Amino acid sequence: MTHATIPDGRAATGRRHARVAAESMPAPLKGAIVANLDTDTVTSTGAEASQQPGARSGWLPYSRRRVAIVAALWVLALAAVLGMALTLRAHSSTLFPGDVGLLLLIQRIKAPAVVAFINFASDANWPTPAGIIVFAVILTFVIFRRWRYAVATLIAGFLADGASFALNGWVARPRPNNVHIHAVKNIGLSSFPSGHVSHVTAFYGFLLFLSLQELRIHPRWTPWIRVVQAVCLYFLVFIGLSRLLEGEHWPSDVLASYLLGSMALVVVILIYQALGRVRMPKSETRTSDEVAEDTARTARRAADSPVVTTLAHAGYAAKGVVYLIIGGLAMAAALHIGGSLTDQAGATRVIYHQPFGAFLLILAAVGWFGYGLWCLVQAVFDTEHYGTDAKGVIARLGYAAIGVIYGGLALLAFELATGKSSGGKSSNAQAHDWTARLLNAPGGVALVILVGVVTLGVAGALFYRAYSAEFRRQLDLTQAPDNVRAGVVLLGRVGYTSLGCVFAIIGAFFIVAALRHDPSQAKGLSGALEVALREPFGSVLLAVIALGLLAYGVYSLAQARYRRIRVA
Repeated sequence: MTHATIPDGRAATGRRHARVAAESMPAPLKGAIVANLDTDTVTSTGAEASQQPGARSGWLPYSRRRVAIVAALWVLALAAVLGMALTLRAHSSTLFPGDVGLLLLIQRIKAPAVVAFINFASDANWPTPAGIIVFAVILTFVIFRRWRYAVATLIAGFLADGASFALNGWVARPRPNNVHIHAVKNIGLSSFPSGHVSHVTAFYGFLLFLSLQELRIHPRWTPWIRVVQAVCLYFLVFIGLSRLLEGEHWPSDVLASYLLGSMALVVVILIYQALGRVRMPKSETRTSDEVAEDTARTARRAADSPVVTTLAHAGYAAKGVVYLIIGGLAMAAALHIGGSLTDQAGATRVIYHQPFGAFLLILAAVGWFGYGLWCLVQAVFDTEHYGTDAKGVIARLGYAAIGVIYGGLALLAFELATGKSSGGKSSNAQAHDWTARLLNAPGGVALVILVGVVTLGVAGALFYRAYSAEFRRQLDLTQAPDNVRAGVVLLGRVGYTSLGCVFAIIGAFFIVAALRHDPSQAKGLSGALEVALREPFGSVLLAVIALGLLAYGVYSLAQARYRRIRVA
């Protein structure tokens, strides 16, 4: 017997009659019947259930046979991991069959693009980025009020890591040597098991499990869920291969880590199910249009949540700090009093080198993450009502790009604050790298020219925004004094004008780089400021631009106070 949903009208009538009949029954039986009615399900045959799209029971239908098989596999995995651990504990230099041969075989992969693609699985799962990803996923579930998802994901993010760390210190197996491509230095951990692999198996395995749940609950989200599944499968498949390609672990380490992570995954799924029954959403008995409307309403309610609002306001403040640093250093350079020309990445290093810099940088990173999240919300929900025509789509894509940029800046700041990075490349270096890649691609010159034209278009949009002061409708200045309202608008106009000048320089030099087929001609933010300084009366020109950047920084701080943050 399985459970299936009866259409709304008949189900409601049947439940009313059943409740009336239950009132005259003994208390225990009455309670059981009423509780069953509250699940909004009725007993039906398997054929009936199969006719109900998306029908599923509260508890996943585990048979005794399935439970026995899973339990047996879990015990076998535990026995294998403990057996290998005990062997290595007694003889840490033991090599299991295939350890050397398989490692050398995998390290024959030399193509730079393939190596980079595979090794990204490791790079994204070092403690700092992995912790940020876990935090971001949990925060997303909290915003959407998926509390059970959030709690179970938190456990999935750290259960396997804890077990792996404990075994790693107890076994103390040396890492591979003389056969590696490169080794991470001074990480202070032994080889068995791999924390990367066990973490990915438990965490991304659980996200994959949740994605299967969501496919049944929200079929209209299928394209996005498929992207999540593709990401999960990439990490699950390539994390072990990357650890071998980098020469950080023996194949037996990777195998044990997959087993350890799978054991943790089973435990997390059991905890997830024990946290409560999964009731079938009412949307499963509705039309597709009703499902879409309910899904959109839920998403908008999540985007309007206090968490997103608070992060967005903090994000504007953090962005303001960045531009105050950039503008202040540029002004000092223009006045020849010891400043330097820098960009967003350089601003993170400036914060880091202040007293309590690491702590301040983490606070700033939270703000930049919040601003990036709000930009993505603006892109998805069209909070500024740009529409879906060509102009509106371009504007929304611009918000999405800014969201990705500030999300990357937040990640860079976390890595710098925790000592995992030196602060990343400057915008100038990144512009050179990306221009070189585009120029080497088919039709590369046209692509770089297109980038330049788009950047010039952004500059034109910024100039128009400064001229029209249309940004006023985004601000809630009704309670502000007249002089404050006028001051904020003036700061916005000056700031957007200055940003327009910077983007115009960047766009022009992208086109120059394409025409000369010279990537070094491309400029980032710091490069644009250098160009201004080299022009006749460059110090004056740079001082004017720096003043505008300072104005934009103050305007961003004003946005933190007065910006309307709402989706509807």
